[in-house]
Amino acid sequence: MRAVVFCGVSISFEEARSHLDAVMLPPVKRGDIPRLLRGEEQPEYIGIVDGMFYQRAAVGHREILDAMRRGIRVYGAASMGALRASELHPYGMRGVGRIFRCYVEGDIESDEEVALVFDPERYTPLSVPHVNVRYALKAALREGLIDEVQRRELLALSASIYYPERTYELLIRRGVEEGVIDVEDEHRLVEFLSQPRLDLKRLDAIEMLERMRADMGVIG
Repeated sequence: MRAVVFCGVSISFEEARSHLDAVMLPPVKRGDIPRLLRGEEQPEYIGIVDGMFYQRAAVGHREILDAMRRGIRVYGAASMGALRASELHPYGMRGVGRIFRCYVEGDIESDEEVALVFDPERYTPLSVPHVNVRYALKAALREGLIDEVQRRELLALSASIYYPERTYELLIRRGVEEGVIDVEDEHRLVEFLSQPRLDLKRLDAIEMLERMRADMGVIG
């Protein structure tokens, strides 16, 4: 067991395996890493993408630090991984991706930027994190689907929606109700924003897996 990755929500196990040959585990919670370290075969690399926020106790800083003290390389990106990496990169945790950089540079601060709800059995996302909305709205602006005023107003609407309820359908419907978006543009904008290529958490997860793959010296 050379590498272990906690994921499943930001990126599916199947897609994650297409980027890195590793043991894929569900979103990390407190106690998972110590339990892993007590096993007969310890990993050389740990990647953290997804983790529990409000459902269960979150992975602790000391748990990650203990793993690194044992010489294990720990990476973080996209969601809980980006949060913990932004806090622990001075101590050796390897942060990857735009979301990690946004936390480090202070562009975003709240845990709720990356929070969402997901199906507890399939790990399928049931809501959209605010950080993804930020990224997708910038893309819509570049494509000329909205202007800067609309982008800012939609971003404010997104922030006002409780994170378990936030979806692109609800956001754009609110935009129509508030007069930010014309009703004839509603369906097209929802389709655009929902594209996998605009899922920033997924993109950052892929970047982390590829970084781990390179650091592990995997070729081809």
